[in-house]
Amino acid sequence: MIHRRRAELAIIDAEISRVEDNIVLLVRQRAHLKRRRNTLSPAVSLPPEVLSRIFEFASSPKSDLGGLGQIGHCIPGTTNLGISTGLGAVTPLFLSTVCAAWRKIAFASSQLWNSVTIHLDERHAAHQAALLEDWLKRSRRRPLWINVQEGGVTEDGEDGEDSWGVESTSTCVIDVLVLYSSQWQSVDIFLPSSWKPSLSRIRHTLSNLYSLTLRVAEGSPSLSRVDAFALAPRLRDVTLVGYSFSDITLPWSQLERIEGEYMNVAESLEMLRLCPSLLRYQFTQQCKGVLPFASNAIIHERLEYFELILDSEIELRALLGALTLPNLKELVLSLSEEQPILPHVVSLLRRSGCATSLRRLHLVGLMPEEEHLIDCLWQLPSLEALLLINPVMTGGKLTERFMGLMTPHWAGREAQEMDSDSGGTESSGMEIEGDPPRNRLFLPCLTRFEYRGSVTFSNRSLVNMLESRWQHFGSGRILEDADEYPTPPPTSRASIFTRASWIPRFEERVPETLARLSSVIFTTERLFRFIETDEMIVQHLIQDGLHLEFIRDMS
Repeated sequence: MIHRRRAELAIIDAEISRVEDNIVLLVRQRAHLKRRRNTLSPAVSLPPEVLSRIFEFASSPKSDLGGLGQIGHCIPGTTNLGISTGLGAVTPLFLSTVCAAWRKIAFASSQLWNSVTIHLDERHAAHQAALLEDWLKRSRRRPLWINVQEGGVTEDGEDGEDSWGVESTSTCVIDVLVLYSSQWQSVDIFLPSSWKPSLSRIRHTLSNLYSLTLRVAEGSPSLSRVDAFALAPRLRDVTLVGYSFSDITLPWSQLERIEGEYMNVAESLEMLRLCPSLLRYQFTQQCKGVLPFASNAIIHERLEYFELILDSEIELRALLGALTLPNLKELVLSLSEEQPILPHVVSLLRRSGCATSLRRLHLVGLMPEEEHLIDCLWQLPSLEALLLINPVMTGGKLTERFMGLMTPHWAGREAQEMDSDSGGTESSGMEIEGDPPRNRLFLPCLTRFEYRGSVTFSNRSLVNMLESRWQHFGSGRILEDADEYPTPPPTSRASIFTRASWIPRFEERVPETLARLSSVIFTTERLFRFIETDEMIVQHLIQDGLHLEFIRDMS
């Protein structure tokens, strides 16, 4: 009996071994067939050049993740040890793990490795530095885009819990970056004081640096005086976050764009004086400082874009009052106090003589009276974008008159009436170059209009304006003779734009040159409700390409 059972067990064990061998053989055969099938896949059989381009797209940072924010760091493959190519982009290291063929292509594609974002992590600084060195080696001699951020981001997207001690800021990462400083083209970096010795080695090596962002360190002492970037012959674009003008030494005379925070008015004026090549200037006031007692006038011939975010009208008057900007094309002003902003705009434009060339006007502050606003806008025939943002519901409001002027057939009539009434009408003081010519259109080049504040115009006037500005862009003629206009019922000039009983069809007067108003946004307390015919017109315009938004202001 025992011998019989042993013989049966031996037979069973042999059968198990045979089955296991067959399973191994089948697994190998399956793997072979899967590899063979994969070779027939279009994604795998693409030429290396095409795959390299696909990898380049996958590794490019996404500017808009639909409001996901930091969730972008949770996407698998977007970060390795806190090192990435940017938000929402997979790293080339992740692509290289798919298969040997992809790894070979990824390692050979230097354009995948010339952009890097480092979330510094003190616990893994040495490992980050080693990975960063391999990363930058694969970029070969390409120009580098480098972003160094304070604080670690783990693989699951959570902020690291370590804090940078006063004396513990590691220099591992900056020491690696310094080795490649001759390839730096765009650098966004914070500056702990412990990095000063490393940065001292780059003074004469920044031959390719074009864009620079300097930030103060938040978790450790910052470098108080920064002169490492003083010799950068190609530097044109500078952003200062937390640093004032006096903290930094840069080749000011060659800069074309500056964005600054934590500067006072005096420093801002001095910066403009030292930067004659400047084309764009953005200034956010974060410290009051002492206002200059008497500023010398500054005539800046090249500045095209000027953006100011200030706390009070006093600073606005001191800064704008010292400037003459004859080449200004875009003006963005924000004033936190409920004080008038338009008079200072008019004064600047009048003094600079740039009203006819201004392309964009963006005002955030107390809404001026409609009459003053219209008098100013009449003088801006080249304006393409107008944004009026009133944080509060006080101040002026838009009425039928403004909406009528925005409608071409009304604009010509208003110009004529202004001519006929000019002898007995008191000036508002908002004119820049005198009364507008007869029959000139109101904002004929406008393509974008955004407004937040109170309104009293009718829905019919709004629809009429939208339809006329959309349908008749770029064609038609201007009626030179007043007799060619349809005659309204007798009424005073003051009431023309509040009467809804006479609304001439926009077909009756079409401008010779009129830009298409393609984007309109209203944020008001009012809820817009249209009758059926107007609703159909609005929906048709939207389907045709008009960007139209009505936002209910619940504040």
